[in-house]
Amino acid sequence: SCRLFINTDGGLGPLAAAAGTTTITVLGPTSPAVTAPYGKKNTAITPGLDCAPCYMYPYESTSPRIKCEAPACMGIIDINKFKEAVRSHLGPGRG
Repeated sequence: SCRLFINTDGGLGPLAAAAGTTTITVLGPTSPAVTAPYGKKNTAITPGLDCAPCYMYPYESTSPRIKCEAPACMGIIDINKFKEAVRSHLGPGRG
């Protein structure tokens, strides 16, 4: 019954979207085309780096590895872009 579900890359975002809840998914080294919830009312926030997504796609094994040693992409997610996505989903004066 929530109006907005905020999540990182994982199974709960697609589950919430399947239940009809609007989602915002924060992604770093993964591909929004592969892991973000589908649908027009769902938003994926990505770092926008040339190296992202950096998981080896298609999966070469059941344990894909990140190509870089430490995924710096999670530390540079644009918080203003995130806040704007929340505001756009919740409406004026909220978020």
